[in-house]
Amino acid sequence: MASQDLMTEGDNNLMTPSVGSLGHPEFCRRPCIFFAAGSCNNYISCGYCHCEHEKRVTHLDRRNRELLHSMAAPDRLELLLPLLEQRLESKGLREVAGELLQTLQEALQELRATSEQDRPEDSKEPAPKSQSSRVKSGVRKLPCISILGWAVRASPVYLSGLPGDSADDEDGLGGDQALKSPFSRATDQRVTDALNQLRAGMSTAILTDDVLRIMI
Repeated sequence: MASQDLMTEGDNNLMTPSVGSLGHPEFCRRPCIFFAAGSCNNYISCGYCHCEHEKRVTHLDRRNRELLHSMAAPDRLELLLPLLEQRLESKGLREVAGELLQTLQEALQELRATSEQDRPEDSKEPAPKSQSSRVKSGVRKLPCISILGWAVRASPVYLSGLPGDSADDEDGLGGDQALKSPFSRATDQRVTDALNQLRAGMSTAILTDDVLRIMI
């Protein structure tokens, strides 16, 4: 009987969605290594994804990461926003992500207006066309959440206030400085709210009342 109970507990663990699974596969967090090994003690509160991923998460190479870090925030967002739209379109998510894209377009306009007023003489120049093409080639292979992270915060992590969205600087280039939003607080909150709403809307099949309570 004890063995049967243990098996049931293990089966439940393997079926437990997590907060980090919201938006799977394009807007979830990285796969949970403990869940993949058979047991995650954080269960639904885990900030990483408990859903199956077909392949390893793609990352940008160091040269592309350095280039994105070197770009001014408006230039980076302007370069990557169309790539995010293309990725969403290819995954059939363009319509459900409409509010997020609209919010990002408005944020870009805000950044442009601010940067033109405050632009110093020694400000960063736009990346050469050849370098931009190289970045685009690498970014097209990334999931939507990574493109969003690089576009907004020059980081593979997008902080949306959910468990697991910590400033884990994977590339060692940006640190906390790179994770700071270039937007006003109000605009940044609108982007975050739009992302979390999108994640929840995509995750109807795996949401439970417990997961919803954690989100709220």
